[in-house]
Amino acid sequence: MTVKDWITTSMAIVAFVLSLVTAYVNSWPTNELAAIVSKTPTIGFTDAEIDFAGPVEVTFINGGNRPMGIVSVDLIAVQPQPDVDFKDCNGTGVFGSADFKPLVVKGGEVVVQGLKFTQDGPLKIDEWNRAKQSRSVMICLSFSVATPGRLYPSLQKPLFQVNHARGEREWQYQNFYKPTEPISLIKRRSTIFGENDATAN
Repeated sequence: MTVKDWITTSMAIVAFVLSLVTAYVNSWPTNELAAIVSKTPTIGFTDAEIDFAGPVEVTFINGGNRPMGIVSVDLIAVQPQPDVDFKDCNGTGVFGSADFKPLVVKGGEVVVQGLKFTQDGPLKIDEWNRAKQSRSVMICLSFSVATPGRLYPSLQKPLFQVNHARGEREWQYQNFYKPTEPISLIKRRSTIFGENDATAN
């Protein structure tokens, strides 16, 4: 064989090996689920209560190669409590359950799901919250998701926070997400070194 033949053969072998490695890596189990919330509920207020109504639209994006089961979706209106860090839906609140049928999102699939919530009852504004210079309420979604190897019973994601300064007529909204950007729910990937789970649960 000439030098040119050796070079050609070597390059072909390298390309073949790389294709095998790529196929092998792509076959590793990957759980990756995100959601886009394109419609959010309407919030109603009185001096002592808060309620919410209206449809919610969620787009589920399975960026992995394994099916994901969306078991349930709940909406939570949360208000702060003394000595509790008011972030990531920590606090006390009221749940709203969705008229939701569990669904499966296959690997690489995108599913749009409309939701309508029924509220357990209006959220009473706590005396401690009402006494603050600025009252606050956080609106969150809670997802229950099943993967082939694990159940994530409560993946809570804040949507927005509503603040009302004493003496002001209007409530101010603070968004925690962008309607055009996915919210990461599950990110778990297997490698030769084990599993890498970046899911915030």
